[in-house]
Amino acid sequence: MDYTIMDASIEELSTIRHIANLTWPTAYAGIISPEQITFMLGVMYNAEELKSQYDRGVVFKLLNYKEHPVAFTAIEHIVRS
Repeated sequence: MDYTIMDASIEELSTIRHIANLTWPTAYAGIISPEQITFMLGVMYNAEELKSQYDRGVVFKLLNYKEHPVAFTAIEHIVRS
C-alpha cells in the first residue's frame, strides 16, 4: 500500500508546519494575498500554536505516500451546551 494515514506525534508537529508552509501559497493563491498567507501561517501554524492545539486534544493526522508525509488534517472535538 502506497498511502497510509497515522496520528501525528508531538515530534511531528514540525512536519505539519512544513507541509502547511509548502501548500498554503499554492492552495490560496488568487484567493488571499501573499501577505495574508504569510500572516495566517504565522498565526495558525507557528510552533507554539500547534503545540497548544495538540495539548488541548486536537488530533493531527498525517497522510504518508511511500512513508513520506505529504498532507495532514486536524480534528477537534468541541462540545457545545
